[in-house]
Amino acid sequence: MNKHEIPWNKIYDQDFEILSLYLAEVEMPSMNMDLYLKSGNKQHGIDIKTFDFSNVKNICIQCKKYEKLDLSDLKI
Repeated sequence: MNKHEIPWNKIYDQDFEILSLYLAEVEMPSMNMDLYLKSGNKQHGIDIKTFDFSNVKNICIQCKKYEKLDLSDLKI
């Protein structure tokens, strides 16, 4: 394993959500992202949530840890 590889098999779901939150904040630095509720609550598929005041819309992100992903798997 080189220094840039992530050991995905050793990352638990909660850690993956935190990593996803960090990546969302890097991609959308003007948004104030938060983890939505805790595991075990009815999240309705929402893991990360923020509100875009400029467009008056909620932004919700669902975290899924797949081994393989291609563009057709993504939904907006």
